[in-house]
Amino acid sequence: MSQVTNEVRPLSSAPIILAAQPAPKPYEPSSSTKVPPPQIQSSSSSSTKPIDRSSKAHLPPTLKLAAEFRRLAPNLTETYVAYGATESLAKECARQADYTIPQRHEPDVEIPLTANDEHLGIGSGWWYEETSLLPTFNTWAQITFLHMYLLIARFRTFPSPHPQTWHQHLLDHFSFGAEERM
Repeated sequence: MSQVTNEVRPLSSAPIILAAQPAPKPYEPSSSTKVPPPQIQSSSSSSTKPIDRSSKAHLPPTLKLAAEFRRLAPNLTETYVAYGATESLAKECARQADYTIPQRHEPDVEIPLTANDEHLGIGSGWWYEETSLLPTFNTWAQITFLHMYLLIARFRTFPSPHPQTWHQHLLDHFSFGAEERM
């Protein structure tokens, strides 16, 4: 095992060696951290049968065709899967800081402004109530992008070349949402 020493040099004296510390080990789960899967207890008198998800018998014909196409050509269908999934994810990210401006649909009503001349809306939730952030477009965009950043970090763990596709679709959905709010 290698030893790591920390050396501190004062300005005008010999080096001071701090206590040697072992190099950090990579994480290795022990046998005590492994949890067995839960056991499903079934009674012999039960009339319900478990669904066999391995067969495509329970799917309608169009979904059977789509599943087979995805199996045969996964690289051709990945962009469509990513588009649909990232649409839901982007909406969830945007929902975290959702706000409204009720006056925007009324033609003769003036929309209240902040000191920075941003339209001030009405928002609820932790970001607005606990942190006292103002419900503006800028706040919405920053909070939404913060949540998206967490997703993008997870996308980077996908096998190549999928992260770029998922990242691009998530950014596209953010842009669509931003355009709707402007």
